[in-house]
Amino acid sequence: MRTLRMLTALLAICLTGGCDFDSLKSGGITDGSGDGFALRDKDSGLLIEEGDMARSPTAPLIESIKPSIGPTTGGVMVTVAGKNFDPGPKFDIRIGGQPLGNLQRGMGTELTGILPSRFGMAGPVEVTVVGATGETDTWKNGFRYFWGKLDFSAPTMFAVGMSPWGMVAADLNGDGKLDLATANSMSGDVSILIGKGDGTFQSVMGFVGGMGATELVAADLNGDGKLDLATANSMSGDVSILIGKGDGTFKPTTSFAVGSGPRSIGVGDWNSDRKLDLVTVNEGSADVSVLMGKGDGTFEPAKSYMVGASPQSVTVGDWNGDGAQDFAIVRQRTEDVNILIGKGDGTFVVGQTFRVGSVPRGIQAGDLNGDGMQDLAVANIVSKDVSILISKGDGTFQPAKTFGVGAVAIYVAIGDLNGDGKQDLAIAESEIGQVSTLIGKGDGTFEKAKDFPSGSAPWMVVIGDWNGDGKQDIAVPNHSGNIFSLILNASQ
Repeated sequence: MRTLRMLTALLAICLTGGCDFDSLKSGGITDGSGDGFALRDKDSGLLIEEGDMARSPTAPLIESIKPSIGPTTGGVMVTVAGKNFDPGPKFDIRIGGQPLGNLQRGMGTELTGILPSRFGMAGPVEVTVVGATGETDTWKNGFRYFWGKLDFSAPTMFAVGMSPWGMVAADLNGDGKLDLATANSMSGDVSILIGKGDGTFQSVMGFVGGMGATELVAADLNGDGKLDLATANSMSGDVSILIGKGDGTFKPTTSFAVGSGPRSIGVGDWNSDRKLDLVTVNEGSADVSVLMGKGDGTFEPAKSYMVGASPQSVTVGDWNGDGAQDFAIVRQRTEDVNILIGKGDGTFVVGQTFRVGSVPRGIQAGDLNGDGMQDLAVANIVSKDVSILISKGDGTFQPAKTFGVGAVAIYVAIGDLNGDGKQDLAIAESEIGQVSTLIGKGDGTFEKAKDFPSGSAPWMVVIGDWNGDGKQDIAVPNHSGNIFSLILNASQ
């Protein structure tokens, strides 16, 4: 009967969408049965107790922690509220195993103290209250440290092919370490750099690509569990397919025709057949080319959709929540983003357009306000800013908000640069050889840009951890030379 009542209570919580429990704790058994327990939802803090199986009435109980996030530098005030926070010789509040400093009793059962520092150790930690009699209550992952001092090292340069434009980060040899591939426009090849996991790379390997390669993607295009590469080639008007062998090397290149002057490439499953397809944005023919994959690394002849003058870049997502993948395309001449809504059968409907900044170039999708929907970030060349389009979930977006970066913004990448669990931006600024970082506030807005050197003429920008320290680094292809730059995250 006790078990039935507990399961009934648990089911009621699950039906409200809150069934995410982080602790299963014994305590307060008064009848000697030994089978009592209590469950607490980690988000709401709600404690489910069952009669005489409940925890001891004198044990402390954490009800809230505000704020629940703070810098590794410490020093900010944190308030913990709950029950049975009575003073005594054993009473203590610890975050990540360290006591809150200068504890002061506030309103009701609130206690406020100074967050201890935790240099070099961002991420979630537990919060524990030790009661006056030594009984404890713990919230696993109840608090999160982020890097309090954002910083990046000076760029380290690595040789690649001639005039690299595109770049992708992926584990190309299956060793669990992040590698890099660049699409080299002038030499018409792809450079492969196998990461050693310490921020360095094995000797560069080159594989034939296509002339005027501008962008590339990594995906399993033939279903063998190994990553392949596809490049968009602006001069030859096609895509090059490099089938991976799983060891960082590739089979001879095959090519498939697309429209004129492809500038950007995306990958997804457009017709829901579980075989990966491709899309290219073609500046010369003012259209997009959709290539349906056969599942063996080859593709059906491209179908085209007119999208208007000067399309530049594409990103993939589901913006109307129907489970079918859509495209978002930057159009430079009309200074907007055009949405193509996928039907899930390999065809698309041209959707609405949304204004952005002056002369937009790069676009990326990510959840910038924490609502579970994919938003858009667009880098704008002439207005020297980034436009943020917050998704409404129905294929439309809120009006764009802009955030200045102070220089020509070419490309944008999305990732968590300071470890606070919120999405940040990194923007390649080709004109002055730097990368701007904008730290996200979690609501679709950003702090003031902070700049870091990146080597001359960075074009694209990608984010990943290349030295295994848990911090997100930045890599850029320097298209005026034959190099790329790695900028390691040195935050504390």
